[in-house]
Amino acid sequence: LEAMIDREGLASVLDALADVAREKAEHVLSAWQDVGLAREWDRVAGRIETLAGSVNAARVPGICRTVRA
Repeated sequence: LEAMIDREGLASVLDALADVAREKAEHVLSAWQDVGLAREWDRVAGRIETLAGSVNAARVPGICRTVRA
């Protein structure tokens, strides 16, 4: 994970994790018809996306892949 963050930036890694959580929600819903668990995975994805947005907005060198002046 550290190497991925160094290469891609923390916000990008968090976005990828949010995508995984959304796909997990879809899988749980389609394979197990567990609406509650799917909803929780979807909430987790939303929280991760919020965090990724905050990290990206901070534009901190060494945390974000690209930093704009």
